[in-house]
Amino acid sequence: MNPDRRRLLQLGVRIAAGSSLFATLGAYQRALAATSSASGDYRALVCVFLFGGCDTANLVVPTSASAYGLYSAIRSTLTLPLSGLLSLNSLLSLPLLGSNRYGFHAACPELQSLYNNGKLAIVGNVGPLVAPLTRAQFQAKSVPLPPQLFSHIDQQRQVMAGMAGSEPSGWAGRVADLMASAAAQSALATNISIAGRNTWQAGIDTVPYVLSSSGAPRMRYWQAGDSRASARRALFTGLLDAADAESNPMIQQVSQVQRRAINTAERLATALNGISTPVSFPSSSLGQQLAMVAKMIAARGSLGVKRQLFFVSQGGYDTHDNQLATQAKLFADLSASLGAFQASTEALGVSGNVTAFTATDFGRTLTANSDGSDHGWGSQSLVIGGGVTGGGVYGAMPSLLLNNSDDAGSGRVIPYYSTEQLGATLASWFGVSSADLDTVFPNLRNFSTRNIGFMSS
Repeated sequence: MNPDRRRLLQLGVRIAAGSSLFATLGAYQRALAATSSASGDYRALVCVFLFGGCDTANLVVPTSASAYGLYSAIRSTLTLPLSGLLSLNSLLSLPLLGSNRYGFHAACPELQSLYNNGKLAIVGNVGPLVAPLTRAQFQAKSVPLPPQLFSHIDQQRQVMAGMAGSEPSGWAGRVADLMASAAAQSALATNISIAGRNTWQAGIDTVPYVLSSSGAPRMRYWQAGDSRASARRALFTGLLDAADAESNPMIQQVSQVQRRAINTAERLATALNGISTPVSFPSSSLGQQLAMVAKMIAARGSLGVKRQLFFVSQGGYDTHDNQLATQAKLFADLSASLGAFQASTEALGVSGNVTAFTATDFGRTLTANSDGSDHGWGSQSLVIGGGVTGGGVYGAMPSLLLNNSDDAGSGRVIPYYSTEQLGATLASWFGVSSADLDTVFPNLRNFSTRNIGFMSS
């Protein structure tokens, strides 16, 4: 082996051993550097991903007499009592809503309040599509279909990718790539995950910076109360100094990137130090993830960021059995956590600059399978924030009839809106130009509606 290459590998291993955060800290450092000098208003998108495939037919339920009768007939053992549903005012006159009225699950008073106060919109029947699709076209296979329908991992990737297919990047990652390449005209998007690596934030040139709900990641020599921390840091700094003295430019670059990563971690820890949320959040995993997002938003000034994309998640929605009891707990947590997050953005004065939305693998079958439901297709998405034209249902809700025009079989609902259309509406509000939307969402050109209309500003 070439001596320089051997020395590079040996020194690189020693440096990398000091931290498991090499890649993510370096990526976030580049994002901070690019955004600190950018101008423009602050905006943030928060993706709340509901892993497992959320049965949204029991999250948003029709309350009109005739529609509830259809709901009760098709849901069978999964039917929620009409008396317990939290009624929604119809603040908007939307053509596709018709005369039907809806209510939230009994465990969701915060979501009801947000909707009735015009801060939450429901997007009906969203899912992966290559092009608009009817039941007849689905049965005849005359229109291209998303691959591997009803598969958890495949549909998660396609929903996060914002396009049907095997695209390895996500639409938030592509937005970050796009804005990074046009930094002179627009602030660089910064992808921050409180729920681990994910497809949504994976770009070609960008990766998410992964935080935990407890705060900034630390180098391994940073152990609270450890008297040897200073000695460890001195030793690690010595390794970096030795790398800087090497004649090989690759070794020098490894050292410089790692040193910048350390500085970035310290900067982030300093920015978050002493910041508390203006309201109390649930102690659940989702509640604490959103609390950390609120803290990051509160620290935006000291970090110098103008655009941020956050990813949080809640699991447990693969309800093949015991669905009613499981959903009651999950929906209560979802509602309370989103309610606290919206209250936080209002207290921070950025409600109109922050939009949260839900996404999931897929909806579930309208038909029951004992006390659960099976993998479906279209689902409802919630969009929350001060910039949302809330108090309305956008799109077409499921017809609740087997073998009807939107039934792909067994109560699997064919989506009315594609994930591209939902994502494009959010990305447009975030600052992506109309011309660039086709770059981020390649299938968007197949749909006549490019903007669903639930964002007011």
